[in-house]
Formats: sequence, C-alpha cells, structure tokens
Amino acid sequence: MKKIINILMLAVILATGLTSCVDYEYPPVPQPEGGRVGTGAWDDPMTAYQLRIGSVNDGQPAPWVTGYIVGWIDTEVGFSVSEASCKFTAPATVPSNLLISMNPKETDWTKCATVQLPSGAVRRALNLMDHPENLGALVTMRGTAGSKYMGAYGLRSVSNFNWGDKGIDTGEEPDPGVQGGTVVYQGLAEDAAEIDWTFENVTLGQGLSYVWSWKEYNGAHYLNASAYAGGSSKESLSYAVSPVISLEGWTKAQVSFKHAAKFQTTLRQLCGFAVRVAGTAEWTEVKIPVWPEAGSWSFADSGVLDLSAFDGKKVQLAFKYASSADGADTWEIKAVKLTGVKAK
Repeated sequence: MKKIINILMLAVILATGLTSCVDYEYPPVPQPEGGRVGTGAWDDPMTAYQLRIGSVNDGQPAPWVTGYIVGWIDTEVGFSVSEASCKFTAPATVPSNLLISMNPKETDWTKCATVQLPSGAVRRALNLMDHPENLGALVTMRGTAGSKYMGAYGLRSVSNFNWGDKGIDTGEEPDPGVQGGTVVYQGLAEDAAEIDWTFENVTLGQGLSYVWSWKEYNGAHYLNASAYAGGSSKESLSYAVSPVISLEGWTKAQVSFKHAAKFQTTLRQLCGFAVRVAGTAEWTEVKIPVWPEAGSWSFADSGVLDLSAFDGKKVQLAFKYASSADGADTWEIKAVKLTGVKAK
C-alpha cells in the first residue's frame, strides 16, 4: 500500500512540474498600429504597419495595403529613408514616391512605409508634388511587397488604388480606369448629337447666361463648362445633371469618365463629381482619382469612383463646376460609364 501511495505522490509532483514548465512569462505579442491585421485582400487590406515590418502573407505577393499619405522621400538628399530625406510637408519636389503610416499626422520616419509610384495614372493621381491636398488622405493601394524600397520595407510598382480603407474588386488583376461588373448606364458619348443631361445653375456671375454646354470639335462631342467671359473670370456654381439611373438590384456600383482641362487655376479645388438620391436636393461629392495633366486638351481617364454607398437606390450623377474671380477654367467631359454587379 505504501508503494502505491508513493507512486501516486510522484505522479502528482511530475504533473505539477510539467505544468509549471510551460508557465513562463512570454513577451507580449506586438499589436499593429491601426488595431488589426489584414490579409491583403481588396476588402481586407494589410496595414501600413504590416508593410513597414515586412509582414507579407504567403500567397499575397501583390497585396492591397491601406494607410495615410504622410510624406515623401527627397531623392535630392538621398535614395534611402532617413531623418534628412523624409519630408512630411506638401507640395513635394518629386512625384515618384510616398510615405504612408497608420497615423495621418505621423512625422517619425521610422514609423512609415515607403511607396514607389511608377509613371502613369497612379502617379498622376497620388503624388504630393501635383496634389499637395493628398497629404493626410487615407488610401488603399495594390503593388508588390516583401522587399525594400529606399532602404525600407515598402510597396513597389503600385498598379491600382482606391481612396479609403478598401481596394476595388474587379474580379481580375486591377488597373486604374478598368471597371468590373456590367454596364448599367453610359452617357455623354462623343458621337451623340444631343444629350439628356440637364443644367442646374446656382450662381451665375455678371455677364454669364450659362456655364455648361454640349459642344462639338472635329466631329467629336463633349460636355463643356466655363465661366470666363468678357476677358475675366466670373464667380459661378452650376451642376450638369444626368437623368435618373436605377441601381435597384445592383451592388458594387462604380463610375468612370474621360475629361480634359488645359489651364487648371482653380479647377481641382472648386470643381468635382457628385451624386444624389433621385428626388432629393443634397449632393454627395465623390473624389476624382485622376485629373488630366495641365497644359493640353488631352483627355484622361478619371480612374474608378466608388458609388457603392448608393447601391440599390435611384440616383443622379453630376459634374459640379465652380469658379471665382481668381480662376474660371474650361472643363471638358465625355464617355461616362457606370457599372455594377447584379445582386443575388
């Protein structure tokens, strides 16, 4: 009997010892800035924090990454991140890169991830040299990750982007200006002699009788807006408004168009794109991802504007034109296309 008791006591001691062996105090798991860990999918992007520490998920060589645009790298100072080369003001003097972070007011270069902007539509839309207003904006981008750029882990060869904390689900490798889904509405076709859009004038400065018109040049038509008259810029506010478009039964609504503007004095600050629910008066402005380059009348793709907030509703689209005594640009627009995915 004594042997049995001794064996039982030994078993208890061994069990207690084994339990204590795994009861060490491990260091806490670091929590990512932003409070979550993304997978890299378009609707679950990785954070700028994950990108900065080189945490690229297996199977996601080209992930979506979200973060705030907080600065840029001055390549005149050096081609690597440092306290001297990292700038947190705008405008930038180079258009080819960005710094992103999970804090929109970050000014510590060690807490930022680097972003390479290749030549093309993405660079034209995101860079801080042409768009100082992008400083502090939340953006989600897709590119190549897992390697260093400018001496720090970052995102290379950005191929697509979307304003906000999600990417764009196109069902295929995304590309700016390319939309997925089915065409729900098309308007302002350049071969149309007439259009069914209407013009709503809010303010017409002295000497103005209109702002918007449907013009033709060399056989191609386009929507035209200008408040320059009598040799000076006039104050104005006017909307070019689409007919009612039904998104009932549709999800993931997106819109794109082509536009041109040569001089661009106040265009990007005062003009824009807007949407409203049919039958209401309140407009919701939607940021235009890509503006045309100044200096010519070449039409540029707007990039994709997300209208999913209006899924299932009847809506009207609009181009908002505004001007002041400081500037009244001529804005040309054509080829509006709205797409969606049939609700199941």
